[in-house]
Amino acid sequence: MTCSSGLHGRADVVAQLGRDVLLEISTNSTDVASAVAAGWIELDGDAAALDAVFGHLDTFRSMFPIVEP
Repeated sequence: MTCSSGLHGRADVVAQLGRDVLLEISTNSTDVASAVAAGWIELDGDAAALDAVFGHLDTFRSMFPIVEP
């Protein structure tokens, strides 16, 4: 994910959220719908478009064996 100043075309959704909320969503601690319902995300547009963005992110295991016998 990247950001840049100014809009490049018409966005389906514009979301305003804090870094802490972004981390919660990207680590699967919460989902977009719950964050919107809690008022942590301000949306302007189609909420399904934001959900689709986060739905395409990979989920990585945080604990895995680096060396196995």
